[in-house]
Amino acid sequence: MRRGGRDRTRVGRPELFERLGIAIPEVPEHNGPIAGQALNQRFIAWLLLADTLRQAPQGLAQLRELGLHRQLLPTGDRQSVADAVAEQTGITSVVSQALPEDKLHHVNQELQAGFRPIVVGDGIDDSLALKAGAVGVAMGAGGADIALAAADIVVINSDLRRLGICVPLNRECRRTL
Repeated sequence: MRRGGRDRTRVGRPELFERLGIAIPEVPEHNGPIAGQALNQRFIAWLLLADTLRQAPQGLAQLRELGLHRQLLPTGDRQSVADAVAEQTGITSVVSQALPEDKLHHVNQELQAGFRPIVVGDGIDDSLALKAGAVGVAMGAGGADIALAAADIVVINSDLRRLGICVPLNRECRRTL
């Protein structure tokens, strides 16, 4: 028990526990996101999670057909998970174990290189990058409130194929203006 009888729990990546001085067992082999949990400075469990790609392969293919070939996947996931997602989606440039500031850095690099990046995300860790991009797109179904607030566009049903509709509409609006 801690502070007035309350327990203190920690949930996060293995690096968090190392930083906090909490001993952890070997990280299990898993092709998905992994988080650990500690209670009162004692490690108690690994949480093995699974991502769904939300029609991402088709959505990203549509964007490539529209001429948006430069696609980068900065993700907080481990390299093996990032590589699996990249293979399924056709993305060739991957940055794994990216922290929020790393994602922001990559967006700023694209901007400085003269590109106008569309940034897509749904988590708290995506909010800085969403705000910095030329266009921030939050995936609304299950997305973090801060990601939704930081974005310029919210895709309600988290279907990336909707971007294949937004881009041509945007182009048409610009031509009309």
